[in-house]
Amino acid sequence: MRFDETEQAKTPLLTALLEHVQRGLLPFHMPAHKAGRGTAALLTQALGAGTLPLDLTEVPGLDDLHRPAGAIAQAQALAANAFGSEESFFLVNGSTGGLQAALLACLQPGDAVLLPRDAHRSVLGGLILAGARPVFMPPRYESFWGFPLGVTAAEVARGLAANPRLRAILLLSPNYHGVVPDIKEIVALAHQYGLPVIVDEAHGAHFPFHPELPMSAVAAGADVVVHGLHKVGGSLTQSALLHRQGQLVDPDRLKRTLTLLQSTSPSYLLMVSLDAARMFLATEGRARWGQAIHLAEGIRERLASLKGLSCLTPGEVRSQGPFQLDPTRLTITGRELGLTGLELADRLRRGFGIEVEMSDSYNLVALVTPGDDESTMGRLTGALEAIAGERRGMDLPQSGFSGEPPANFSETTFSLAELADPPVAMTPREAHFSPSRKVPLPEAPGRIAAGFIAPYPPGIPLIYPGEVFTQKLVDFLTAVRGQGLRYHGMYGEEEGQVEILGDR
Repeated sequence: MRFDETEQAKTPLLTALLEHVQRGLLPFHMPAHKAGRGTAALLTQALGAGTLPLDLTEVPGLDDLHRPAGAIAQAQALAANAFGSEESFFLVNGSTGGLQAALLACLQPGDAVLLPRDAHRSVLGGLILAGARPVFMPPRYESFWGFPLGVTAAEVARGLAANPRLRAILLLSPNYHGVVPDIKEIVALAHQYGLPVIVDEAHGAHFPFHPELPMSAVAAGADVVVHGLHKVGGSLTQSALLHRQGQLVDPDRLKRTLTLLQSTSPSYLLMVSLDAARMFLATEGRARWGQAIHLAEGIRERLASLKGLSCLTPGEVRSQGPFQLDPTRLTITGRELGLTGLELADRLRRGFGIEVEMSDSYNLVALVTPGDDESTMGRLTGALEAIAGERRGMDLPQSGFSGEPPANFSETTFSLAELADPPVAMTPREAHFSPSRKVPLPEAPGRIAAGFIAPYPPGIPLIYPGEVFTQKLVDFLTAVRGQGLRYHGMYGEEEGQVEILGDR
């Protein structure tokens, strides 16, 4: 291991917080609930009596996130050591805040940034704040599974050659399905042009801690890497980490940007969860993620012999190009059983009390983490086997795994690749600050979008502010309204309206 496990076993911020509580000081400061005595008893019961006393503010001994010099600084230094970066920063408004801070630190108004079309919607906020112009790269799509794999170095090279005014590159690794592009090759290419690389690695914080996982973006040389540690690292929801290294991103400007975007009243519960999660990953990550990999491989083997269901494998991903798969992500399709991912997820929820990470017209995604064991995996496998057995007893059209959905699938399952690259009328920032109004969806073709529209999860915009609605996108959105997918950016009765530019 590259770090000292004895040092990594320390939790300076959590220890400082516990020591402060043990002193028994009488608080006449925020927060007003005063260790739980001044809030609803129901909340105290729900969270546990030991939680609210830890919900503190910047009192002496607990350091200051915006000017760390004590316990927070020590905890962040341990995070940098564990993840292999020069500097690491605690984030209390999720990876969203980290990505926006990275864009603001790297770009000036009017600058262009190269990014994949399947970037998360959180990037949009950074584009609006920075006044930057997005230059999208089309990701490679997988036809059978129906989702984007990611961009390749060749696509990045084309983007660099065609856009000499680029000032940064943003990459997604892994995507929601666990697919990782060749980050190392892309970073090397970008650095030849002197451009910093920002990597949204929100779902890959565990990569540095087991050799069978894909290479982390920090190890690949990326300049700024953002980890949503709560997603796979074990911290509390909304907590995240930002890592910086190299000479292409001004460290002082990045720190100023983080201070600008982060709350002046950061949650110590979120920060100590980052401290504890980092310690857990550094000291137990190899063993615990090794177990998770083994469990995930086991369910893949069982599904491989189960007629009607299929689970994406690392080999399938490698066969599509320079991509890797996080083996702990399970992408499962029931299309040969005549089930969409939404229907399969609904059957798991209603019939077996199992909730998955996400589902769409094609697949569902389930996460395997150190929180799983043989019991939880057996329950998932048993439920899938039961659903497959039930469906096989019905008279269903079969797809033969031809790469096309079964005949009874909705037409809404056509590839999202067909919706990419709508015409651009203005930058996201220009559209954001322009007058807008809502119109029924059928009236949208040819109009400029005032906001984004994205299925959630995974939160990938189908259209950005400033882009023009196409008839194909409107046809798609009309069709999916009845499928049960949640779409951010649609309004009105049964979400039948969209926001376009124009006076009300």
